[in-house]
Amino acid sequence: MAIDSINLLLIEDNPLDQDLFQEYLEDVDIPIQNITIKDSIKQGLIELNKQETSVLLLDCFLPDSFGMEGYLKIRKKYPNLIIIIMTGVNDVSVAIDAIKLGAQDFIIKGHFDSFLLEKSLLYALERNKLTLALKNTKNDLEIALKESHDYKAAIDSSSIVAITNTKGVITYVNDKFCEISKYHENELLGKNHNIVNSNYHNIEFWKNLWSTIESGNVWQGEIRNKSKLNEIYWVETTIVPFLGKKNKPYQYLSIRKDITNEKKIEQDILNSIISSEEQFRENVSENLHDGLAQKLSGLTYHINDIESKIKIIEDDSLEDSVALIKKYIQQSIKNSRTLATDLMPRSMKEGGLIPSIIDFINNIGKNTEIEFNHNYNKNEIKKEIEITTYRAIVSIIDRIDNSSKKNKIIIEINNESDFLVNMEINSSSKFVNESDNKLEDARLLSLQKRIELHGGKMVFNQNKKKRHANVLIKY
Repeated sequence: MAIDSINLLLIEDNPLDQDLFQEYLEDVDIPIQNITIKDSIKQGLIELNKQETSVLLLDCFLPDSFGMEGYLKIRKKYPNLIIIIMTGVNDVSVAIDAIKLGAQDFIIKGHFDSFLLEKSLLYALERNKLTLALKNTKNDLEIALKESHDYKAAIDSSSIVAITNTKGVITYVNDKFCEISKYHENELLGKNHNIVNSNYHNIEFWKNLWSTIESGNVWQGEIRNKSKLNEIYWVETTIVPFLGKKNKPYQYLSIRKDITNEKKIEQDILNSIISSEEQFRENVSENLHDGLAQKLSGLTYHINDIESKIKIIEDDSLEDSVALIKKYIQQSIKNSRTLATDLMPRSMKEGGLIPSIIDFINNIGKNTEIEFNHNYNKNEIKKEIEITTYRAIVSIIDRIDNSSKKNKIIIEINNESDFLVNMEINSSSKFVNESDNKLEDARLLSLQKRIELHGGKMVFNQNKKKRHANVLIKY
């Protein structure tokens, strides 16, 4: 073990012991740069103040110190000094007390030689090195623990925090989690997050979340939860796996931010855009139906009058031309009213959802058989929800391939408790991508988002092999 040269101070009042220690110190295989001898604590402190000392050999009993008194005085002033206690056979207990208070070693006078002295010095030097390393490690640990506590305090004061084990059981929640969920801590600990599940997200959403964190990766996303008081709230969520042996998670830290207000603002903006769009559709539909179509109908009366007068003059060529004009006008009336219905069914304005669906069904092609059952109270549902639901049903039916085998659709609408639309579809038409279970049609994706904005959801389950699909719209 390589040792730097040391300065050694011996505090001993017995001249014979002074000479003996100095003789033994000259024989040790340790590089000693300087040996200084003093005979009292007072003189020793003066020497310690004068020059840097590596090791102190200290007698327990001196003219100005008895027992631990001198050691404690020096240790208080020089906490990192290496001190080896020298004591007689009958005073070993004093030396042991000094060891407990931080002395590096002790020597029993009359029972040592240069070999034991060298061994004691080496031990004291090494022990001091380890003690300092331990102190530094302890200081680093205390700093790290304080930083960790500060981080935790900062996160707890600003975020919704929970810790779960690998089975999803909650082991810790902070005050903000309790505040937003309206549950007490003792109601949450030992439960899993199903306690705040709003049943909004589908099974694929949760499979993706768990697959991500179980593989040791961080998951981020938005989750809609439900409080104990059945209040809906949205949280922007980050889930961090804590990895143990073999990089396997042993617990998960969830840090959430309440984004309910942001979601409400987003919903209000989108609802405003959608409402403006629907109002525009309704206005254009009115103009087409009551404006253009009515004017074309009026023009038809004039054509009929001209047609009757032409018959008198018996001009076949002119008669054919008028008949063609009349046909075009009638087709234009039909097209304008069809377009008006596509934009906004007149029955929606006058009767609501059910009459609008019935009108639409009555115009379906022969290859599609539709059975429609309903138990519905119109007065309980907002107009914008009725319009969105109607457009979703129409878009789903429009997606069905009428050129293939005969299709059959069963539509059931019920709002006795929740507002439910259930559609059973026997058709080879494809609605979702089988690889990621996501909707393929952009219009249906847009309507799915609109339904979500109204607090509902639209879920597709498809079995292409059996030519069957189920669609559930729920508010």
